Amino acid sequence: MRMPTTRFGIKVALFYFRMLLALRGLHFVVRAPALVRAEDLARIDTCSFISSSLAAAIGGNLRLRIAFVRRALLLALGAGDLERVARCIAGEAAYGGRLGDRSWRRTQRLLQHAHDLAERCGTQQARTHATWAEGQALFGAGQLHAAVECLGRCLEPNDATLQRLDIRWVMIRALGLLGRYAELRRLQQESLRDAIARGDAYAAILFRVGAATLVWLADDRPDLAERHASEAMQEWSTLHSAGDGRSTSPRTPDGVLEGRWPNELPGLVFGPVGTMVSLAMPNLYRGDWEKAHSVSDTLTQRSNVFGRTSVLTGRQLRASSALAMVERHLGDRETLLREVERDARALARAGAWGKGFAPAFRAGIALRRGARADALAGLDAAAREFDTAHMKSYAAAARDRAARLRDDASSASEIASAADVLRAEGVVSPERMIAMLLPGLGV
Repeated sequence: MRMPTTRFGIKVALFYFRMLLALRGLHFVVRAPALVRAEDLARIDTCSFISSSLAAAIGGNLRLRIAFVRRALLLALGAGDLERVARCIAGEAAYGGRLGDRSWRRTQRLLQHAHDLAERCGTQQARTHATWAEGQALFGAGQLHAAVECLGRCLEPNDATLQRLDIRWVMIRALGLLGRYAELRRLQQESLRDAIARGDAYAAILFRVGAATLVWLADDRPDLAERHASEAMQEWSTLHSAGDGRSTSPRTPDGVLEGRWPNELPGLVFGPVGTMVSLAMPNLYRGDWEKAHSVSDTLTQRSNVFGRTSVLTGRQLRASSALAMVERHLGDRETLLREVERDARALARAGAWGKGFAPAFRAGIALRRGARADALAGLDAAAREFDTAHMKSYAAAARDRAARLRDDASSASEIASAADVLRAEGVVSPERMIAMLLPGLGV
């Protein structure tokens, strides 16, 4: 088997395997393990290993990962090994569509099929994999609270290192958006200790960047967040730079996979996606709006490499920093406001956790254009959307901004209540955290 080595090659592979799967269907004949060739099993396991490795890679190419998931599924269906078919169908279901659209309905059918096959297998590993797929699909659909609950159920009994890494990474990202910083801190510290104890350099990088940055910001230590991001970038470069500057290949079963690792994976010109988030957030927290905007813009423009959630995070950070720049009279006002509106539309279309940011950002636009009543209405709508998505820290931030904007008799108690929500999550400086969560909305 050969690895696609260009972006075009990855797109072709993704289309090819999707068409094969659509034409073939999911029917298969179960064969006894003794009747399945060892070579076929090695090919299935190699494709599964590559797709899992790309899950663990910060900034791993989502298209390439899905192509290998589908290739593994086609091979498993042909081989007839029940447990591998169950695992591969779960992998296909894990990257379903958005909640409410046709692809999500297909995802639901695949998840049910994966759970049914797992019960037929009767093994804990198969059941855990199906549960993991459900949690991953819920996260991709933006159902963060449900995703955390689902993934939490399959974390402990799971003994597969790469899958455990993927579970923790997704949970950390979800907890960060949900504003559950106390749980985030416990999971991040536990994950980092485990990575260091096992000598897993990959995981030790992963659990110090991205949403993990919020642990240090909650402690009011943006300097630590930036230090960890800088160290992670250096370690990433050391891990993935060969003598000619190209990324190195992951280890796979000998002789099974040939071809050079694609040169955009997993190394990137600026650095892995997690370190971009880790540089943008501390700059937002500290008030270096222009630098935060530059970094988040780079993250957003990498939509051809990063997964959907990472790009939406980039849009959220870019719109936040752009609003803050307008508030501080930095940059071209109208250009920045148009950019905020584009990002707000994209987040609204994404649904689920993105829906709260759209009215919040439009409230910022209205405020900068002098429409105070519209800004208040937008912040109230944002708080309701954040409540629906269980994003309590963002809901508290929206209520804080609205209370300060109203400045009436009840404002002081509402501001105090919002701060209490963040203090309950271990946030040292609620005022600074709120200003980072929803910047550019000051009176």
